[in-house]
Amino acid sequence: MNRCFRMFRTGEILDLSLIYYVLLDASEKGTTAMLISDRHMDQWKTTEKILWSEADRNTRRLLMAECFTMQYAMSELLGAAGKEARREQNLLESEEKGEDKMYVLSNRARSNGAACMIYPYVLRMMGDILEEDFYILPSSIHEVILVPASAGISVAEMEKNGLRDQ
Repeated sequence: MNRCFRMFRTGEILDLSLIYYVLLDASEKGTTAMLISDRHMDQWKTTEKILWSEADRNTRRLLMAECFTMQYAMSELLGAAGKEARREQNLLESEEKGEDKMYVLSNRARSNGAACMIYPYVLRMMGDILEEDFYILPSSIHEVILVPASAGISVAEMEKNGLRDQ
């Protein structure tokens, strides 16, 4: 493991690394967070098990998951989506899948939202909403893209485009 990462508290789920942060502020302008290091853990006299438990509980509460059609996500990014439509468009609240071939999973703050895929209920709920299997494509640390199996994108095509099955 790289020396730089050794000084920070990280965990692993499958082949993904988890990095713990303290959320200091969240607003429409963005988030402010502090990376938790080994030094913090020693000062706080806490364990990784306790840290995981607190992070799991607080992250789901403070940074609730949201999932939108790619079309809505793009309109939001371009500033064309109205704030009032956001709740209606969130598949995790409306439970209607919309008519799109790709969906964006993130959190309300749109910051470090890829972590939503490890929230205990989210992937099962998306499977129920989409009523089929789906692929999870890493997009950035801020979101992942969900592609229903029926979208017609084969594993071979994803591998060809640099998305390998690990």
